Amino acid sequence: MEKQTLLEIRNRHGKGCGKPPSFPTTDPKVYLGYYENEHGEQWVFIYNRETQEALLTGGDVGWETYKIEGNTVGVILNAGERSWLQSCLEAATAFSNVALSDVAATLTKKLE
Repeated sequence: MEKQTLLEIRNRHGKGCGKPPSFPTTDPKVYLGYYENEHGEQWVFIYNRETQEALLTGGDVGWETYKIEGNTVGVILNAGERSWLQSCLEAATAFSNVALSDVAATLTKKLE
C-alpha cells in the first residue's frame, strides 16, 4: 500500500518568526498535536512516549522549542492554548504510567 500524506500544515507566520520546523510523523512512539488560535498563531506539541519528553514550539515564539517539565511550560499561553496543551498531554500519555496531576492542576489554576 502506498503511503499518502494525511496532514500538511502551512506556516502562517512571517519570515521574522524564523523557519518553521519539520516533524517526522512515521515514528509510532511520537505523538504530535497542532493548534492554531484565533489570531493565527500556530503551536505544535511533540511527545516521545519512549523517553517521556514533552516539547512545545510555536511561530509566536520564533519556532523555538520549549521542554515541558513537571508543571512548567516556559511560555505564556492563553486559556485556549492551555486547554489544548492539557488535552495533548492527556492524549499522548493515555496509555503510559506518566502522572499528569501536577501539569493538569497548574493548567486548571491558570484557567480560573
